[in-house]
Amino acid sequence: MRKNAPKVSLEPDSSGRRKLPRKGVLLPGVVANVTGEIAFDCIIRDINAHGAQIGFSNKLPMDAPIYLLDIRNGAAHLASVVRNNSHRAGLSFVRSYAIGLALPPRLKFLWRLLLEAKLREADRVVAKGRKPAMRKHGRFSRSFI
Repeated sequence: MRKNAPKVSLEPDSSGRRKLPRKGVLLPGVVANVTGEIAFDCIIRDINAHGAQIGFSNKLPMDAPIYLLDIRNGAAHLASVVRNNSHRAGLSFVRSYAIGLALPPRLKFLWRLLLEAKLREADRVVAKGRKPAMRKHGRFSRSFI
């Protein structure tokens, strides 16, 4: 046996383990196919720079890339589905975009999806009889007035 031979671990493959811990959140999101033709609401349950866990009511394709829109933060993540249970999925981010003026032209549909989701969120707040969060010093307050 060679002296410099690589050591083979008998442990299970750890490449699937998270490199960064995820932050537990409950954020509104939208899952869409890469053209934006199919989209539905979801809840982002935890997230970090490399992936997220989402809750949803529709079935996600395991073999096709998707976009996850973080409605609260105005971000879109091109992702692959790495785990898919009955109403939860684990996503691995391939690339992330800020939804803004620098968004590539082929991804302009993400603007529309973001705007539609924001309007649905506002409709839900109004339907519940609450006032939307007020801006304080350039940021939204977390309490309702």
